[in-house]
Amino acid sequence: MFGYVKAFHAELKMKDYDIYRGMYCSLCKTLGRRYGAGARMFLNYDLSFLALTLSAMADDCPGFVQKRCDFNPAKKCRIATRATPALDLAADACVALTYYKIKDTIADAGGKKKAAALFSLPLAGAAFHKAEKNNAVLTAKVKAYIEAQADVERERLASIDKAAEPSALLLAAVFSSGETDPAQKQVRERFGYCLGRWVYLIDACDDYFDDIKNNNYNPYALLFPKGTSPGQVREKMQGDLNQTAAEAALAFELLSLKRFEDIIENVVYDGLFHEAQTVLNRRFSDAEKPV
Repeated sequence: MFGYVKAFHAELKMKDYDIYRGMYCSLCKTLGRRYGAGARMFLNYDLSFLALTLSAMADDCPGFVQKRCDFNPAKKCRIATRATPALDLAADACVALTYYKIKDTIADAGGKKKAAALFSLPLAGAAFHKAEKNNAVLTAKVKAYIEAQADVERERLASIDKAAEPSALLLAAVFSSGETDPAQKQVRERFGYCLGRWVYLIDACDDYFDDIKNNNYNPYALLFPKGTSPGQVREKMQGDLNQTAAEAALAFELLSLKRFEDIIENVVYDGLFHEAQTVLNRRFSDAEKPV
């Protein structure tokens, strides 16, 4: 589920890239502070974007200072000057979602992927139990939505909407966390909902061929079984991703942002569409590839 929500660097100004990268490094630092150095391996762009967006809507936001990277002392990186609720929440969500992602990989994958997941599970489990103490409300929500997702998969529903709903509702809850203004809460829920749906869809698109091969649940695999024209499959995926990204863009326009607007706009308008094209081009590079 991770690593798809990224900025499109070709259209990002250098000053904005420094902030974008600084938020990524700050989340890495926060994971280490709250969950130990090993938890930094859970770092991903999706949750870095969550930290950036929540920071953009917060009343205040710390600046960044340049420090040496803990993992590569020869490299300098920008780090937030202090801990913030946005970074803490993003770190907690990162740990909780990674834990369930690893468990899902163990259940569905094989070979090297499963071996790597089994190796990571003890660390992820220990971090998750700590997250339950740090943020019981968030981890309870994650658990509930993961269970709802499991119910959909057990029923093997051939419905894109129903399959994506738990992920969409989860990010809706996370992005609206802490908002007291009813109107803005609704906007933030909508923005998070669309992003959660988009992340689920692109993950399903990315795993489509593997899931058909391994008989894993994937709504696209049920809608387009073995023998379907790859062009027909790609057209449906492209349409779903574009429509969902467009809905996220509409919600973005209504967000009350206090900073970082250009960066978030880059991710929403350019990054989502570019990443969708990258994934689909990679998976459908051979138009005659059998399904």
